[in-house]
Amino acid sequence: IETVDTSFIQFKKYFQRVVNNTDLEYMRILERLDEEKRYRNKNILYVVGHSLDVTDEDIIVKLFKKVDIIRVLYYDDRDKKSKVKNLVSIYGKKEFDKLRYDKKLIFLPL
Repeated sequence: IETVDTSFIQFKKYFQRVVNNTDLEYMRILERLDEEKRYRNKNILYVVGHSLDVTDEDIIVKLFKKVDIIRVLYYDDRDKKSKVKNLVSIYGKKEFDKLRYDKKLIFLPL
């Protein structure tokens, strides 16, 4: 049995998702992406209004793996820099650059 320190668990996204009943919804979305993949050549994910912060790393990584193209829409240069910084924190420079080089990750102004 895994021992988990729950001293500050109420501040963790995982805990908040469970308490607010949003944890299962994103899993259903991931399942739907697999189903839709059978009917489409490519799945394109549009990210609008999300910070892509490391606190959501678990969901971001799972979701980004399921799609062929990720289009991140940003408001201004400051917003773009923030999103780039967050994704580099999640993926590391090498993997982040690979996503861009493979044209899987695209940044677009709103």
